Amino acid sequence: DIYAKCLLLRVGEKQIGFLTLDLIGLFYNDVDDFRRLVCERELEPKGVIVSSTHQHSGPDTLGLWGPDPAVSGVNPVYMVFLKARMVDALAEASRRLRPVRLCLSKARMPKGIAMNARDPDLIDDEMTILSVKNTDGSNMAALVNFGLHPEVLWDDNNLITADFPCYMYHRVESELGGLCIFVN
Repeated sequence: DIYAKCLLLRVGEKQIGFLTLDLIGLFYNDVDDFRRLVCERELEPKGVIVSSTHQHSGPDTLGLWGPDPAVSGVNPVYMVFLKARMVDALAEASRRLRPVRLCLSKARMPKGIAMNARDPDLIDDEMTILSVKNTDGSNMAALVNFGLHPEVLWDDNNLITADFPCYMYHRVESELGGLCIFVN
């Protein structure tokens, strides 16, 4: 599965949102389209950071994988669907706003979890986690930041997949509850 996931935090009139997509990336005009659609739904786009996990196993949203190098692989119908799902993710996050407590933690990952194919000696082994706790102490969300490129399946894969983040989502959500979002 691939996801559009959103964590929205608001203090008074100020908000910050993390909308993460299991895709290679988006162009600025696509993010502008998203913001326009958000306004049409009477939601607030200000402070919402749109990012992609930059996995290479999803639909082509940048025109990289067309039938030949001169033809874009972007499917306009999929892009309309994607932007609608992005707005839905923000709308759902807006509906779920409630008082929470934030906890920030970090940990070093054991050797072998990550590798750098270009420079094996250059590894960022630190994972940072923003835990969002409900007032009863239960987990609402975990925003996981780890500098790892989701490209485990390499270039012979022809499946649509979120790569390793999907497995991380399922593991974190099953053990902690709530939503898991990955940003790299």
